[in-house]
Amino acid sequence: MASLSMTELARLADVSLSTVSRAENGKIVPTADTYLALLRAAGFVDDGERVVPLSRPSAVWTARWLVEDLPDKPHDADGWVAAWQRAGLVADDLDVLDYEGLLFRAGRSAVLVDRPGIVTAPVRELAPQMATRLGGAGIEYAVTGDEALERLGAPIVTVWPVVYVSDIRAALTALDLVPQLPGEWSPRRVSFLPFDGSSEVGRTQTDDGVWWASPVQAVLDGYGGYGRMTEQAEAVVGTWDAA
Repeated sequence: MASLSMTELARLADVSLSTVSRAENGKIVPTADTYLALLRAAGFVDDGERVVPLSRPSAVWTARWLVEDLPDKPHDADGWVAAWQRAGLVADDLDVLDYEGLLFRAGRSAVLVDRPGIVTAPVRELAPQMATRLGGAGIEYAVTGDEALERLGAPIVTVWPVVYVSDIRAALTALDLVPQLPGEWSPRRVSFLPFDGSSEVGRTQTDDGVWWASPVQAVLDGYGGYGRMTEQAEAVVGTWDAA
């Protein structure tokens, strides 16, 4: 589920490859500490009833800082840096050795649907239309997700607008939206995330007045999405690699 090889998982969790291999093949039962370390490394947590994604935005903030898209070192950065160094993504001097791999791992450690404070609502408008109304209501925002990735060159139809806002309740009111209840699903939906001190850094405004999240933030959020959104993020990073 985390798209990790045994070697990558062992490095991220700081356990031996033989431990991971023997556990996967049913030859040993990991200790509780090892089990939890493996889950955390893969981006999951055991809540006592089931294994669920462990969405930690600090991974996104740290990745942005490492690729010089954030000016200040985030809190909790040292733990992420150490794990990514063990995985061969970051050098000892903090140079990024695998740009795409780093963004992918950071994005998957901050799954969008489990981000703290996220609110999703059914909607019929596209993000630029909603942005116009948000701006008119005096609400600061930054569009990310698949519409931001399409703008950056991803050749895939948009399906899931995601917008960072300064005030989620005010945004819902301005757009006349009612949040989805747990378990509900809509084919056209928008998700709002609160500004967190990092997601708003680097946002840019286009000629049509729409504010967009930093391209790196959009890619990280894409990798934190599902299905087409992860493909969009991959496509965008591919164009960066080509350039």
